[in-house]
Amino acid sequence: MITNLLVERVEDELRVRWRGGDDPTVFFSGSPDDAGTVIVPVETPGRLRVAGLPAGYPIYVHVLDLDGRFVVAADRIIPVGGTRNLRDLGGYRGHDGRAVRWGRLYRSDSLDEVTVQGAEVFGRLGIRTVCDLRGEAAPSGRPSGLDVNVTWSRAAMGNGDAHHDGLVQRIASGEIKGITDDDMAGAYRSMLVRYAPEIGTVITRAADRAQQPLLFHCAAGKDRTGVVAALLLGALGVADGDILDDYELTNRYRGMWRVDEQRSVLASQGVNIDHMLAYYLAPRRVMAATLRAITESYGSIPSYLTDVVGLSPATLDALRDGLLDPES
Repeated sequence: MITNLLVERVEDELRVRWRGGDDPTVFFSGSPDDAGTVIVPVETPGRLRVAGLPAGYPIYVHVLDLDGRFVVAADRIIPVGGTRNLRDLGGYRGHDGRAVRWGRLYRSDSLDEVTVQGAEVFGRLGIRTVCDLRGEAAPSGRPSGLDVNVTWSRAAMGNGDAHHDGLVQRIASGEIKGITDDDMAGAYRSMLVRYAPEIGTVITRAADRAQQPLLFHCAAGKDRTGVVAALLLGALGVADGDILDDYELTNRYRGMWRVDEQRSVLASQGVNIDHMLAYYLAPRRVMAATLRAITESYGSIPSYLTDVVGLSPATLDALRDGLLDPES
């Protein structure tokens, strides 16, 4: 049985690792649903590398074991120029052991600065719906150059970048001396109550197959996006450990870059960014505390979504049916 299939792209090389399996056959294709006919020979058990791949094309790895079962994976980060944190939420194991389908649900940071090359890559994803979680003060509508056939909508969680910019200014001025994990966890808990209607809007859209593939984003793709991603994955039955792993990926793709970028800037103003890391990074402890709070207050993520957000059990069933692999 194939487990722990991991795919990572490094420049023009795709690196694939997995556990188990008895002499598996490995296919590469451009579709998460069709293995295609391109077979890559496995020379070292449990791993392979393929070089010379073109940039900007999602590539899915389909590993077929002798039991006739496919396991599918792809590099989680999508190289859309002008973004740093656009990721596919596929592959995590959910309800009844069924995997979240690849190429159906994406999370991201802001799309406002997508480049011409990035727009081409974005177009290949086939995204039908974009949900912007930023407030009304943020730029609205489709960024220039992106697919005119995509439905763009707002599900505003907060006052937009005006609030964010104001907070950054207060940090830079020294007014805010530090931001802790507990501060961020408290902010996340507040989102669960204050923005329940907006959360419901995103999840209802995600449950509608006509609106898939769907992408949701905020400014950094960390806080509002992180909370919504956690709720979606939890509704799909993904384990807390995997939800936390997904949350922390922001550190790898955007958070550490942001800290390096801002360290000298803030230092020149007498501010130690190490006292603000909970704000600039995605500490595992923050989301872990949020998940515990949901369990303590509401029993589970599905219960929160029905009792507080007001979603029907039928909507959650539709979410699972549309976003999890079919039962084998």
